[in-house]
Amino acid sequence: MSRLGVPARHSLRRSAGLLLLASLWGCDEEPIRVEDQLWLVEQQSQSLLSLALAEPGCQTRGYLTEQLGPIALDGEERLLAVDVLQRRLVDVQPSDGRITRLIDLPMITNPLALTVTPGNRVYLLDDGTRIVRVDPEDGNWSQTWTLQPEGGWSGLAWLPEAVETANGELLPAGTLLAWRRQGEQGMLAWLELEEGQALAHELFGTPELAGLDTSAGRARIYGLSPTGEIYLLHADLRETQWIQQVPCTPLEVVDIAIP
Repeated sequence: MSRLGVPARHSLRRSAGLLLLASLWGCDEEPIRVEDQLWLVEQQSQSLLSLALAEPGCQTRGYLTEQLGPIALDGEERLLAVDVLQRRLVDVQPSDGRITRLIDLPMITNPLALTVTPGNRVYLLDDGTRIVRVDPEDGNWSQTWTLQPEGGWSGLAWLPEAVETANGELLPAGTLLAWRRQGEQGMLAWLELEEGQALAHELFGTPELAGLDTSAGRARIYGLSPTGEIYLLHADLRETQWIQQVPCTPLEVVDIAIP
């Protein structure tokens, strides 16, 4: 310290340097926040889009170098997706669409939907006929169930809270759900996972959906129609509620993700 308590010149330089570093650090872009957004991959343009839930709005986050299909958010709010051509699970950066490989998925043929249930259990709907559970931390482990009745399934979600079926059966939170088209509408079913089989039991009818997922943060099930309408699916009431029409249609979508 110099006279009169004034810092010495080298100390002033050091302080100025630290302030400059701090200012440069503060200029870095904030990470993209995933909440209050519905995420999807638009298949025709292969672009990552986020749709605002508070009010109608669409934003392109980046154009993808790989052909990505189903997407989901895990418990750490990582945006996961399936690389369709290279058959692998990847981590997608929401700010620009850059991807990082997690595990290979040699067992899949036609991935259609992805969801992550409580406990970070990752489930994939393959070819509309079977459910595959994988572990992003262990690429050598997987478990498979054949869907019954077979064929036509195209969406996955899970129950955010316990509900009672029309038959009085209590389904616990976390129960896996599947959706398929029926005529011009659709049907949401809960899945009973047995040895090698996933038995689908009807819950209620829905509009036609291009994708659906469960929001862990909001404890709600959301669906997106092929014409860009966002719905809430109330499993407890066995009914569907229209939320909004998004302005960026037409959309070619196979799945959605919501935190």
